[in-house]
Amino acid sequence: MANLPETPQWEEGIYQIEVSDPVLGGPDGISNRQGKQLASRTLYLKQQVEKGGSDLAKHIAAADPHTQYAPKASPTFTGTPTAPTPAANDNSKKLVTTEFVARAIAALAGTAPETLDTLKELADALGNDPNFATTVLNKLAEKLAKDQNGADIPDPALFVKNLGLGKAATRDVGTGKNQVPDMSAFTGNFGNTGWRKLPDGTIEQWGTSVTGADGSVNIRFPVPFSEKCYTILGLISSQGVTPANNVSYFPPSLSEFTMFSSSPSGTAVTGTGFSWRAFGK
Repeated sequence: MANLPETPQWEEGIYQIEVSDPVLGGPDGISNRQGKQLASRTLYLKQQVEKGGSDLAKHIAAADPHTQYAPKASPTFTGTPTAPTPAANDNSKKLVTTEFVARAIAALAGTAPETLDTLKELADALGNDPNFATTVLNKLAEKLAKDQNGADIPDPALFVKNLGLGKAATRDVGTGKNQVPDMSAFTGNFGNTGWRKLPDGTIEQWGTSVTGADGSVNIRFPVPFSEKCYTILGLISSQGVTPANNVSYFPPSLSEFTMFSSSPSGTAVTGTGFSWRAFGK
């Protein structure tokens, strides 16, 4: 007794024994043809299954079983692969698309002008200073504080000198010694007969008059002196008066004085016009 020889191959069809076929045994006999074909199929399928199991084991054990695809460590997509675009605020591990990136860049740039919508342009604008905030704060610390009103100037004397104000800038305003005169201290009445008061209290007064029948005239000061009349000056101003005429003054009081005009012989001269100026305090 022997077994039929088996060949691992796929038989496309199974022979149908006809009623007219003689009964013939042996490896190639008609009676064994169907069994031989089915045995070959079975052996073929057995080998395929075993090979598939072996290939599956190798596939599972392989670090990169799909060599026809890009390695998982550095995937490279070809063609035009697409994916859903995540929401703008999505910070998960989803794949991002060019649309997502473009929207993120647009949101970052916002309404910045074209000259400041890239990181390089921003860096250039900041002087490529990685410590820009510290630099600005240090520079601001060197500035004067507005609420100090100049009290924090390190060297006030040098500051005044640099302003070119001179020594007057360091003096108080007033009417005392080494003070800058207060312009309101300059008072007066400026007319043909008038007066003016200086910051130190000195009063200058002036006017004109004409001598009477006795060659004299009494003149009241526009404003009385409070302490003393230092001096009075007179100048004959009328036409036709002999230059030799004399003008003299009676000692003045704080509020008035008397002027007298006479000829060289001492005779009183009437109608002598003159101007006068007095100084006192």
